[in-house]
Amino acid sequence: MAPVVLEGAGLSLPSDAAARRLAGPVTVVVVGVALGALVLSRGPLAPGSSGAGDDGASPTPVGTIAPATATPSGAPTAAPTAMPSERPTPTPQPSAAPRPRTYKVQSGDTLSGIAARFGTTVAKLAALNNLTNPSLIRVGQVLKIP
Repeated sequence: MAPVVLEGAGLSLPSDAAARRLAGPVTVVVVGVALGALVLSRGPLAPGSSGAGDDGASPTPVGTIAPATATPSGAPTAAPTAMPSERPTPTPQPSAAPRPRTYKVQSGDTLSGIAARFGTTVAKLAALNNLTNPSLIRVGQVLKIP
């Protein structure tokens, strides 16, 4: 298709190749603008999404339920939600007395290696297990772990 020149105006229409080159970027821009408008219409600044929006609704104090208002038929209605004025404080649960874990000594184990594995000290292991000589542990011996 040849460019059309309007007499006196000095304007011409783009050729088919130029139109095809512009079609992709123009489509991207149009879709981007449409998505941006959709995001803005659903976002936090949209009318009706806050108490001071353009819909004329008055702000509702926290902790109260807004009265139901009439809506046109066919429009979905949102259920009012109550927001607590304070966060409830959790009640502490009584914990059971911690039961000591046990470990059965394997061949090649040392008291310091066992202490390191369970994140404790040799002194604590020796005291809990009534070990007079911490370097004397036997294979198969069951140790309490703090």
